[in-house]
Order: sequence, then structure tokens, then C-alpha cells
Amino acid sequence: MMQGWVDIHHHLLHRMDDGPQSMDEMMQMLHAAVAQGVSCIVATPHIQPGMVAFDQGQYQRSLQETRQYAQLMGLPVTILPGAEIYYTTMTRSMLYRGDIPRLGNGHYVLVEFHPHVSFDGICRAAVHIANTGNTMVLAHGERYRCLRFGSRLDRLRQDYRVVIQVNADAMLQPENVFTSRWLRKAMDNEWIDVIASDAHDVQQRPCVLGDCAAYIEKNWGIEAAERLCRITPLRLIGG
Repeated sequence: MMQGWVDIHHHLLHRMDDGPQSMDEMMQMLHAAVAQGVSCIVATPHIQPGMVAFDQGQYQRSLQETRQYAQLMGLPVTILPGAEIYYTTMTRSMLYRGDIPRLGNGHYVLVEFHPHVSFDGICRAAVHIANTGNTMVLAHGERYRCLRFGSRLDRLRQDYRVVIQVNADAMLQPENVFTSRWLRKAMDNEWIDVIASDAHDVQQRPCVLGDCAAYIEKNWGIEAAERLCRITPLRLIGG
């Protein structure tokens, strides 16, 4: 399996959200990611501004313990800070105050919405986030039905400078006919910017980024796999 993939959406940190609940589970996830050829992980716990308090202390402890374990085991992987933000009316103020970790401490923020969000709602959020000096990376773009009409994905990219992230496991599920067709259209038109794992564990929602990169290489070529799974993700974290 090819190496060097960059995963910007990965719930690796233990005791933070619905990801690993213990260090043992975190260790399993870390080894699984390395086995998939991942060399850089942006750890992205959920943050729900104004809804659930974000424990900065636990976040820093989990991040440090995860990094120490990777170093102790000699794993060839870099672990960077980040978060997956559920967009609320409090998101802007938290970004202004610096209370939300950006991807790799840069100027890109990973943002998710309710699955039934409107297209106008995503557009407004992109403007609000841009006004804080940051750029929105739309988490798991395949989930929002409002984006499946016409060229709305490209409108987000061109008019609002939104970066579109799609989950690796969604690309690998051809039995979901409607999603599969839509993703193929988006891939053919180069409307997708980044593929990431959105891994939460090693069983139900594992990291399959390496498998997805191989699938993309087979169907769209090695340049597409490199762009989606290495080059663009590196750009987002300043690499």
C-alpha cells in the first residue's frame, strides 16, 4: 500500500467525544491509520459551540498523550491539532476569541452542519467564517442533500472559497446507488477537494483512507489520488 496520506478529519483523541473512549482504543486507531499508509493525522474532536462545553484541558492532555505514544512506538506519523465544528450562532464568536482549534493551527476550519441544512445556510456560514479570517472546510460533503442539485458544490468552491471534504468510506460504498452516482459526477468534474477518513474507531467507522486512495487511483488516476489524499490536505495544514 502506498504511504504518505494526510488525514485532516480523524476522531483520534481519547475521552473527547464519540471517538475512542480509552488510550487502548486510541492506540488501536493509530496503528490502523499507519497500516493504511497515513503519515499525518489532524485530530478533530467534535465541538458544538453554545451547546456542549469544550474541555480544553482534556483536549490538550489527549493530544499530548497520543503524540507521546506515537513517539514511544516509533510510528511514522505526525499528529496535529484541529476540530470538527458543528455550526451554530456561537461559532463566529469562538473563532474570534481563538477558542476553536483550526486545522494544524492554520486558517482552515472543519465545519459540519445538520444533514437537512439549506444551501443558503451553508453559504451564509461560509461568509461568516471568512469574516473571522478563516476558510471553511465542509466536513463530509456527501451528507447534505441540498448540494446534490446542479453544480452547487462548484458554486460553493468558486463563489465562497469553501473546501469540499468527502469521507473515504462513502467513496467505497457503491451499493448506495444515489450517493455513488453523485460522487462519481463530483469526481469527474473535480468538485471534491479532499478525501478524509472521519474515523471514530477500528470496527464500525475505521480509517480506510489508504483503501480509498487506491480506489481513486484505479478509477481516476494517481494524480487524483495524490491531489485528494496528500497534496491538498498538506496545503490546508501549511505543508
